[in-house]
Amino acid sequence: MRLLKIISIILIIFHVSASAQAPLKKVGNAAKADTSLIIYATNGALLHYATYFPLLWQGEHYLETIKGKSYLKRYPDSIVTYVHLYRNRLDSLSRLNNINHRLSRADKVLVIKSTRRLYIQRGGKTMFEFPVNLGKNPIGHKQAVNDGRTPEGMYSLDMKLWKAQYYKNFRISYPDSADLATAKKNKTIAGGDIMIHGTSSQRAGRKDWTNGCIALTNAQMDTLFKYAPIGTLIEIKR
Repeated sequence: MRLLKIISIILIIFHVSASAQAPLKKVGNAAKADTSLIIYATNGALLHYATYFPLLWQGEHYLETIKGKSYLKRYPDSIVTYVHLYRNRLDSLSRLNNINHRLSRADKVLVIKSTRRLYIQRGGKTMFEFPVNLGKNPIGHKQAVNDGRTPEGMYSLDMKLWKAQYYKNFRISYPDSADLATAKKNKTIAGGDIMIHGTSSQRAGRKDWTNGCIALTNAQMDTLFKYAPIGTLIEIKR
């Protein structure tokens, strides 16, 4: 029994080591796990997969995305016991699949307003591409509340709402300091609550119907929620 356990562990390590050497590959519309992901320690030091994978496997550490970068962090002592209880309920393959999913998530979302396209990306490669609808007044950068424009620039996706008016919401970190400064200079209010969200049945088929948000279908929102963690960078271009 002990010999079988040792063999299983060796096979898992071999599988991870082999996949770490392979570039990101597509499987249908998705991407395989890429264990060569660049991950940072909390002090900013780069971590090799041989360092971070065993820590993820043990279950006491997790990945947090901050401004498009992945950091390895340890769960607080108060919940480590519960993490172990959950981990111990999973077999080796389930644990490996869970880690591989976390190592294959997106690091950027790109939106091109002129072509109405959204790209979920990782390492500069596109994992998924979706059509989008924008604000009622889509041309130009958002200047003020209720102007119907979708912002342009580099932001982050900073909050998920699993239940919302339009299915699910992923909040864009507009306005930033530059947006607030511009609004103050123009004596306007910058506005806020700009989201990527789903589409109700009443809005399906309409073009550029939001108040400045970015609309996907509900199924596409599920994909975005699955592959883009909180903290993912979003670049919105003209």
